[in-house]
Amino acid sequence: MSKFLLNPVRSFEKIKDNYILYTKTAFGTRFKEDIADFESFESERERLLRTDQVLSREVWIEPLPPYAYVNRGNDYIRVSSLTTEDLPGLNNNALNLFKDFLLRGLMQGNFPLYHHQFQMLQQASSGIDSIITSGTGSGKTESFLLPLFADIINEAEAEWTPKSDTGHYRINDWWNKSRLPESNFLSFDERNLGHITDEVLQRPVNDGHIPALRGLIIYPMNALVEDQMTRLRKALDSDEIHDFFENGNHSLKGHRIFFGQYNSSTPVSGLFERSNNPDVEKGLKARRDRMKQRLKDAMIDLEKQTLRIQ
Repeated sequence: MSKFLLNPVRSFEKIKDNYILYTKTAFGTRFKEDIADFESFESERERLLRTDQVLSREVWIEPLPPYAYVNRGNDYIRVSSLTTEDLPGLNNNALNLFKDFLLRGLMQGNFPLYHHQFQMLQQASSGIDSIITSGTGSGKTESFLLPLFADIINEAEAEWTPKSDTGHYRINDWWNKSRLPESNFLSFDERNLGHITDEVLQRPVNDGHIPALRGLIIYPMNALVEDQMTRLRKALDSDEIHDFFENGNHSLKGHRIFFGQYNSSTPVSGLFERSNNPDVEKGLKARRDRMKQRLKDAMIDLEKQTLRIQ
């Protein structure tokens, strides 16, 4: 197919021919020859399959102008050539950290930045609320992720302290235990509100920085999320990025940047409540057990899916 890549119309015709050939081969009949003025079954089927709006639509071509880059001297502006003048909100250490982080994940290849990407990064990093609208394949994802990552990296450089030896990330596979007493799963405060214990948490509470949600990306449909999740995994969860978090020349001192996907089917731990009234506590205990079991079932299913992917 490589010889057709520069001719989209010819590529379309070739793909359509291949589908029709497959249909004729897989579902062939003995009625192949036309008789007098009558079309054979095979001829009529092929004619119908080649009719617009049956198997396919006629090709529509939308010519798109190339997106503009930003010139600087004899080259375009790239991630590696960003300066503190481009991003005045970042000092030199934070800028080097930011560039190393991008080149290991989101912007591997050090390609030139489009003008709208560079402008979005500058404006958003300067605290200006920004909206970007551009065509398909114009790098909109990078446009909104670049300032988000710049803000997180800037905070990390300025405020995050190195993780202690006891603060390593670990997998607490509590869902694989045949029985986990509630006292190992929850600890209750003076208001009788339950909090997940360290035995269940996947990240230590004392992590060297304030735990918080630092970015929220909202999509109108789940189908739009899948490609974005691939980008986020490349940007935040690849081997190269893990090495950056812990061992790079400009590392995050053992910290990681976590992300998650939430939709209508995402299990939610909810509010674990307890009562000193025995009658009320009986109902609350049953509710806590159901919530715990739902969360456990979801974690088991997630682990199975992960193993299938690996």
